[in-house]
Amino acid sequence: MPSLNLGIVFSAGAAAAFNPCGVALLPAFVAYLMGGQEARWSKGVQAGVMMTLGFLSVFLPLGLLTAAFKGIFAQYLSVVIVLVGFFLVLAGFAMFSGRKLLNIKSFQVKKGRNRAKSFYLYGIAYAITSLGCTLPIFSLLVVSALTAGGLFDGMVKFLAYGIGMGIVVTLISVAAVVSRQLVQSFIHNVTPVLNKLSAVLLIASGIYLMMKYWTF
Repeated sequence: MPSLNLGIVFSAGAAAAFNPCGVALLPAFVAYLMGGQEARWSKGVQAGVMMTLGFLSVFLPLGLLTAAFKGIFAQYLSVVIVLVGFFLVLAGFAMFSGRKLLNIKSFQVKKGRNRAKSFYLYGIAYAITSLGCTLPIFSLLVVSALTAGGLFDGMVKFLAYGIGMGIVVTLISVAAVVSRQLVQSFIHNVTPVLNKLSAVLLIASGIYLMMKYWTF
């Protein structure tokens, strides 16, 4: 069975970065962890890279778990994917109406002497908290991993998802270091639009998966 294109998974990770569970707080938190340091774009890049490593610390173990259970679901793969497709359609309508599927509370990461470590921990917290708003999009990644050729292919998909999310967060971090007010205004304007587009894409993806893998 063909797996989802790597570019689609990467794009899903990038879209997941603009989730209302975490993105609205990101610029202020980046400025907080900087602790009044000189506004340099390199500081924003460092923050983004460390947060990306935090994302990967969450998504790569999930990829291993998915690969480990792939054999269990192999004989029922079509049924599992059809059910996921149905869930995506429902989740898409829920997202379009502004609802959140999981109520995962935000983590608080305190500023310490080691700012790199603080940003890394915040990346882990951001990834976990974001699942409350991005679980439907994340489900597409799981489907892609389940239909991938093997362990390596599946792990590459989780890596691409984490990097897609990390690149967007790095750009936001750089902008936040330079002008927090400007990036907060941009996020406020663009996030609702992206959420609506993501909802429509989820509905379309769910319908596609159900039609493609329906074997009953």
